Amino acid sequence: MSDEQEIFTLPDGSRVVAGCVAPTPAERALVADMPVYGEEFYLEASDIEKSLRGDVYKQMRKRRQAWVLNQARLGKCNASATVNASHNRRDLDGLPHIVLSDCYLYMHINRGRDQGSLLQDGMEWAKRGLAPRKLNSNGEAYTIPHDIYLKNQMPEKWYKAAQEAATMYTSFEAYKLPVGDYRTFKIALASALARDHQVVHAWHVGNNSMRLQNGYAVQGNGVGNHATLFHSGKWVGGDDLVHPDIENSWGPSSDPMYGPTGSQGWGENGFGLFTMQNAFQCTKWHDFWVFVGNKVRE
Repeated sequence: MSDEQEIFTLPDGSRVVAGCVAPTPAERALVADMPVYGEEFYLEASDIEKSLRGDVYKQMRKRRQAWVLNQARLGKCNASATVNASHNRRDLDGLPHIVLSDCYLYMHINRGRDQGSLLQDGMEWAKRGLAPRKLNSNGEAYTIPHDIYLKNQMPEKWYKAAQEAATMYTSFEAYKLPVGDYRTFKIALASALARDHQVVHAWHVGNNSMRLQNGYAVQGNGVGNHATLFHSGKWVGGDDLVHPDIENSWGPSSDPMYGPTGSQGWGENGFGLFTMQNAFQCTKWHDFWVFVGNKVRE
């Protein structure tokens, strides 16, 4: 792990890092023409309520709790959020659950160092494919470690096997969530969550973010140093409409296939709510990405 990573300590003493990098104006301009999650997806408030009322987000937490990742001491949060999105959509699309490797994705988007990555690079690489953690070749098996971030940390044979396997787990092109004004952002995000579309986003964590406050994440002031997944939302009505629920990547993992086990993790078994305004906070520096589904290779 790079000594430059900012380290945070969870309530049980476990140490984790973030790893979301804010794009430069030039880097952000590279995705200016990407498709936007537009009006064709927007729902009426009554339809959003119908999809999310009755604390549906709690049902989704229960459904996904066994898949909570623990990125531990690597700055791979963006890769972890993207893998979470793929896991969840595969489940919703009736596809078998295959544990995908966030390290495989991270090694392709971190520019050769464990210093985080750009949201846009994660979504772009997902179109090329995410490798499963468990690989098989000529009767042999290999599990991609949870703590590597460079291609050369894998045996060449298994790296090539991972490349081939990844072509089976590709995504459709992601949409940019509109972030130019709060009103449009709000209806777009609420509609995405009502449709079970997954949203990879950035927020800013500080030392006070290690605990929830009345079930809600506590966000610090900054450009957004951590990527997580808005996987569902709580219908609250009023001006906010929905409070997004995040699936984090700081554990607790119940199986070592999802990262180190034995910690209490973050939040409520890895989840926590956001107000809509807090969800909007870091859009000044980041584009958020709506993951609508996985391609199925025939």
